[in-house]
Amino acid sequence: EWFATLVLDCLILCGSQLSTREGERFTALLAKLQAFADGRATRPMPSLLRPFGADTHKDEVMEHFDALWAVVSECAEDGSWSFPCLLTPWRVFTEQFIGAESYELAPVTIPRHTTGCTYPSLRRLRLFQELPSLAGRDRRHSGESDAEMADDDEAFPAPLPLGERVLIEEYTWMLVNAFADSHKDGAKALAWQQEAFGLESSVSYVEVVFSMLMLLPTPRNKLVYYSCLLLDFSKLFTPVPHLLARAVNKLFSELPRLDVELRSRFVDWLSLHVSHFGFNLTPFGSAWAAHLSPPGTPPAERTAYDAFVTTLLQKCVALSYHERVQRELPEVLAEHMPPKPAGATAWAALSVSDTEPGAIGTKSAALLSRLRAKAEREDVLSWLDRDIDRAQLPVL
Repeated sequence: EWFATLVLDCLILCGSQLSTREGERFTALLAKLQAFADGRATRPMPSLLRPFGADTHKDEVMEHFDALWAVVSECAEDGSWSFPCLLTPWRVFTEQFIGAESYELAPVTIPRHTTGCTYPSLRRLRLFQELPSLAGRDRRHSGESDAEMADDDEAFPAPLPLGERVLIEEYTWMLVNAFADSHKDGAKALAWQQEAFGLESSVSYVEVVFSMLMLLPTPRNKLVYYSCLLLDFSKLFTPVPHLLARAVNKLFSELPRLDVELRSRFVDWLSLHVSHFGFNLTPFGSAWAAHLSPPGTPPAERTAYDAFVTTLLQKCVALSYHERVQRELPEVLAEHMPPKPAGATAWAALSVSDTEPGAIGTKSAALLSRLRAKAEREDVLSWLDRDIDRAQLPVL
């Protein structure tokens, strides 16, 4: 499959020349690829690698081979291999190629698979569907009002044609992997790519980064890298904040089907993302309300939606403090707010002895005073060694 994918990539680059100069061999090659695609359809992706397990629909995930084969098939049928975003580096050497000698290359023998070897490939998670029937299904589960749907239609960028979409996704995937050490440079490269091709690519950018973030069994890079990229996108591309809200609502509506590992990854990313926007969950309140249990529902009857919101708020509190998160919390989510954290020390209950010089409460207050005053490290350590019994340190 890996080598078949490489062949498809090559056909997109030079299919026009091959179909003209080597028509019979080109047709035979397409027939072999068609036979491989037909046989591959009988071997579905393992459920453990699908975001929604065995319940994953064909329109929700697309393998790299399937995307490239769809483009090649369409081009071969139409006889058109022209794309505005197709990279053509060989044109720089056109003069050198004119009159150059041709060489017959030996057939390539595909080596056998080596156990443990992995093959880089983009597994696309389709979060934004263009087909009317699929869009209707999204909306029935989104909880959006008619006015919000109208705004959604207006703000949602027009989809790219199949060929351009697949190529932009592949370029994006390669650039995101190439700039793993600098999210700012990666975002700038993608901004330049959109400007150079003159194609609105926000939808593809968001889908590709989410696809990489939600890859099973593990993503290639750290979660914080993808989170920083999406934050950069929000500043560089106007449609991205709206697209992110739609993607979040889409994944939230599918929580019961979503893989458990991906639920955890999703809530980790979202808590980190909203922390950069004042922990404002208002954009999700109305869309999530229809999925949450009524107030007073016993814990045993709570759903995956309730557990997700509770975990999200717990992580938000861990990134800030209780009052800060509660300040921007929509009323519909208020019941899921965790209780305010409280200290758990051996001397939590105040007593008269706490005012005495040797009381543990007094010593703790003295340590806190030194820390607030930013005392020198040596002074704090010498005070601990001089005045504090080692047995008291765990409860200090």
